[in-house]
Amino acid sequence: MSRQMEIDGELFRAVITFKQMVRNPAYQWDMSYGRRDLSIPSQIPSETETVTKVLGPYRRIGDAKSQMKQAMKNGYGYEKHVVGYHVERAIVTWEEVD
Repeated sequence: MSRQMEIDGELFRAVITFKQMVRNPAYQWDMSYGRRDLSIPSQIPSETETVTKVLGPYRRIGDAKSQMKQAMKNGYGYEKHVVGYHVERAIVTWEEVD
């Protein structure tokens, strides 16, 4: 899907930092479904590694904030392991190139 934007105005983008998901050492992948403890997840959030996700560009700051809030939740409506988030402003200017 493509969008048409005005380039001469301000642009906004949303930046979200998540904890990196790593393999859980307590998870036993080799057991059958009936014998496996389903309360133990296969991945857990890392305490040291992070991943940054950049969304945008958007013409309005409200669009950037709403997409940021939507991206911070998983499919069940719970918040992911977010470390930090903010909205950045970019002013685009054109210069003549020979």
